[in-house]
Amino acid sequence: MLDKLIKLANYLDSMGLKVTADEVDYLIKSAAIFNEKRKTLEECLEGTGISKSEYESIYNEAEKASSEGDKSAQRALDILGGQCSIVLSLVEWHKNKGTVKSEENSILYGDRVLKRDSEFSKDFITYIQNMLEGHGYILERHGADGDFGGETESSVYEFQRNNKLNESGQVDSETLLALKSSSAEKKKSEISRDESQPETVTAGRDKLQSMSEKTKYRLYNLTYAEVGGQGALAQQAFMETVSNRAAYRGVSINEVVSNSKYYEPLMKVKDGDVDNLTKRCVNPDGTPADKRCERTTKKYDSILSKVIGGSNITGGATHNASGSVARDWQKRFDGKSGSRTDIGGETFYSKTYEQKKLIKLKIRN
Repeated sequence: MLDKLIKLANYLDSMGLKVTADEVDYLIKSAAIFNEKRKTLEECLEGTGISKSEYESIYNEAEKASSEGDKSAQRALDILGGQCSIVLSLVEWHKNKGTVKSEENSILYGDRVLKRDSEFSKDFITYIQNMLEGHGYILERHGADGDFGGETESSVYEFQRNNKLNESGQVDSETLLALKSSSAEKKKSEISRDESQPETVTAGRDKLQSMSEKTKYRLYNLTYAEVGGQGALAQQAFMETVSNRAAYRGVSINEVVSNSKYYEPLMKVKDGDVDNLTKRCVNPDGTPADKRCERTTKKYDSILSKVIGGSNITGGATHNASGSVARDWQKRFDGKSGSRTDIGGETFYSKTYEQKKLIKLKIRN
């Protein structure tokens, strides 16, 4: 019957009687429903490995889930077609229920989004993290651990920014489709330095050189809390902003890293004290917080030496922001147009009113 309908549509077209694609689609689906109506439930279940009693249980389960607001169950029950179409739809729904595929579909259909504290399985979050890393957004601190925390959220922000998506830090249908695409924008391994800005900076670097060991550990812990999962370049950029800010304000490095008005992690700890950071890599006595932090401390030593040597990958930035804050950096913080640099999912910039002094200090041109 289906073949005859297609031939009929082609014949009518040749006679100048146009039949729209929707009309042909409707006829074909109607014919499929007619054919299915002639099949018994047992015939529809052939090849599924599901018995009649098992199917009846699946059907009742789907109806109950649908009445409780499960949209995937509603879609399975409402599929257009005859008895066999519904049978196969419900069997597929039951097979995928509670799996990574089911969770993926719930996002693709717009039922849910993956964000912090949302209820998704560790397997699904790991699946998302593996796709991020596959596009070059490496989760250096925790890896693909099945936990949607700050490191993964920052990588999602960066992925969205690079792919011109809405920067929410959440995996919605648009972001998931982009992650699944082989043509998604990869993370750039290098940054493009603003050639109009000084190649090296000396102002403030002497403050890093002469800071105490205790201050150095505070700098490392703040760096770890702010951009610990965003790569070595972001960590280098953050240390630059600390040095640049100290030079601009004429204060010590310790005063900058101890100021809870500047940094969000400090706003969340007791007394705004940098020594009370829970996410830290160095204990107050200078010992690594854990075995992994031994490597991190050595890496930070290498990064610090580059900054002391005058590195200027931020183009003289004095501030950093990420996520929704970064989207409004100019409006909310009087960010100077042309001073923004994005590194490792973090935005680094300086403010308009700072420019005159930054130029005088030769931190910016």
